[in-house]
Amino acid sequence: MARQRTGKIYAQLRSYRWYGVNDLRAFGHRSRTKQIGFAREDYEGKPVIGIVNTWSEMNPCHVHFRARAAYGRPAASRSRCRRCPWASRS
Repeated sequence: MARQRTGKIYAQLRSYRWYGVNDLRAFGHRSRTKQIGFAREDYEGKPVIGIVNTWSEMNPCHVHFRARAAYGRPAASRSRCRRCPWASRS
């Protein structure tokens, strides 16, 4: 198995427990991921990183989230992750 930057092999990553095992819970994760347009190649053997941004001008507590999410995007791209932006509500 391929080693990741963390020094862990894929079977040691949390994303393997979500997608790689053969049980009902992993089946649910794989089917929902497929429903939103991802192929198996998009997540298999890779860490899965989610960046959800609840930035809003209406909530002053979340003003810094926009900059934090922008900072995280290049790191996710460098780790061969596929981006899937979506809107969220705060």
